[in-house]
Amino acid sequence: FASELDWNIARWMVNEGIGHNAFNELMAIPGVKEKLGLSYESTKQLHDVVDSVPRRAGSWKMKHLTFADRPNEKFTLCHRHILDAIRSLWGDPELAKYLVFQPSELY
Repeated sequence: FASELDWNIARWMVNEGIGHNAFNELMAIPGVKEKLGLSYESTKQLHDVVDSVPRRAGSWKMKHLTFADRPNEKFTLCHRHILDAIRSLWGDPELAKYLVFQPSELY
């Protein structure tokens, strides 16, 4: 991302569930991208930027599911290999102070 504002707008768009069409309409307003200094000008470009972030926990896998009671609908499941994710967590020095390597009892 080009700046903290660039990141915060992308995070807002994803976390708040802003629709793709609504976001694209916002970005189509002349001057929005330039005045905010954004590195993307559409939902697709935003997703391309997100996808370009280095993968620390392995590559994403995608599966498409259908169910007997909804045969015309396709559901997408995105996931990572669990062992790659665990290796990534254990190998990140920034997370070391949060990792517990021994059993503990919680009340």
